Amino acid sequence: MSLKTDGSYILVATTNKRGRAFMSVLHSMNMPYAVLTNSKQEMLELEELGIEPTVLVDTVDRSAWLVPDIPIGKVIIFEESLPLTCRYLQAVTSWTQGPIYVVSSSGMIRRMYKELGATYVIHSRNADVSFLLDISSK
Repeated sequence: MSLKTDGSYILVATTNKRGRAFMSVLHSMNMPYAVLTNSKQEMLELEELGIEPTVLVDTVDRSAWLVPDIPIGKVIIFEESLPLTCRYLQAVTSWTQGPIYVVSSSGMIRRMYKELGATYVIHSRNADVSFLLDISSK
């Protein structure tokens, strides 16, 4: 399997087990990735763990949704809650020309995520996220 990068970062939004496992795989393969969070506390915790860069977004204040200083390619959002996933989608759509993936455990809201900018909505309850490597290499 060949994972190529164009110099941009894969932006990953998650605090759940599937997303953390995915970040571990990206890290082990030396793939450039950044973590999207809306919590200063989580950002500090991630940085203490050596997970950098992080992109902090204020999910309440749209005027604060500035394009990050790092180039963003693909975006992978692991659904944690409907409101948070929707806010992340609204924030990141202007940050990238790359595909935006939402990994959801609920198949009921696929259309809404697509309308908010998701390129692909993947329904998965499986804790194994290795299937995303094939998607993220495209």
